[in-house]
Amino acid sequence: MFRYTKRPLFQITRTLNWLLVEGHQFHIPKFRTFSVEQSLPKLPVPPLEQTLKKYLDTCYPLLTEEQYKSTQEIVNRFLKNEGPALQKLLEERARKEVNWLSEWWKNWAYLDVRLPVVINVNPGIYLPRQSNRGRKEQIQFAARFIAGVLDYKIMLD
Repeated sequence: MFRYTKRPLFQITRTLNWLLVEGHQFHIPKFRTFSVEQSLPKLPVPPLEQTLKKYLDTCYPLLTEEQYKSTQEIVNRFLKNEGPALQKLLEERARKEVNWLSEWWKNWAYLDVRLPVVINVNPGIYLPRQSNRGRKEQIQFAARFIAGVLDYKIMLD
């Protein structure tokens, strides 16, 4: 809950229309972003052989012939030994979860990495280099950026 006591609230852009103002408090409504997730088809678990083939295809241009043959041997051993048991565990997880990958992805891609997130690499956002002259222009850019993100969120909802 945000409280403003010294200055009245004012609307910067239309993106703030969804906020309900009572006195100096914002009430944020519940959003619908994941409201139909249960009705969507579940993320399938790819067959183990398909995953391993894709892995080898990805490795091929990066390795020498000797390294690639060694990698193939390791993949074949994995396919014959622990691979099927791990695949069964993954399929079991997929039966229990709405999306078997989402929790792992959230942790691996966002929470476990202790490096700064590079915004320009995100496929949903591109921020060209800014030449702000002073703090006021930085704040204006940040406000426009936040307004754009809110516009996008409103479209999703």
